[in-house]
Amino acid sequence: MRLLPLLASALLVTACSSQPPGLGDSTARPSGTPFNLPAGVSVEGELEGSAEQDCVDAERRGTGALVTVCLSLRNDTDAPITVTLPPGLILISQSTETQNGFVEQEVVIVIPARTVIPTLISSYCLNAERHASSDTDRYELGPVTDSPGLLEITQLLAGRELEPMAFLTIQTAVWEVTDYSGQLTAEARQSLSEL
Repeated sequence: MRLLPLLASALLVTACSSQPPGLGDSTARPSGTPFNLPAGVSVEGELEGSAEQDCVDAERRGTGALVTVCLSLRNDTDAPITVTLPPGLILISQSTETQNGFVEQEVVIVIPARTVIPTLISSYCLNAERHASSDTDRYELGPVTDSPGLLEITQLLAGRELEPMAFLTIQTAVWEVTDYSGQLTAEARQSLSEL
């Protein structure tokens, strides 16, 4: 009889340790393919959690709502530079109390020569039990996720014009992968394909 509780504990530890880093309740740094800005482009100041009114003169990009950050990119060259934030890019919170963000679709930002362009990135939450972003939170540009479920979400959303009401469907699918089943369910897949 004492063996049963030990077996249950061992299974629980195994299940938790197999969770991808930085997703769900994992406090590890998210894994994936490194992302680098093009030569001549840098982040101006800090990548801050933000509300639309705090990111002055910024265009809002993305349909997420729980992790919003003000990303100001500086072009130090004498020619315009196009920066592409790839689908699946993770915005890493500097606090394990605050959600990491997930960019669901490609974001293209054209930065004129010798200019700083602010962009409000509205991304999806990768950690259901953490706090949403606020203006006191700091982020960094992380890797492009290597989670098969999250990558499938980006493939299902590629090239689609998403309405703001798509947020709930997409966030539910993201949490299905990061916090619940660990994979995209057939129901979530169907819901995404109908957006």
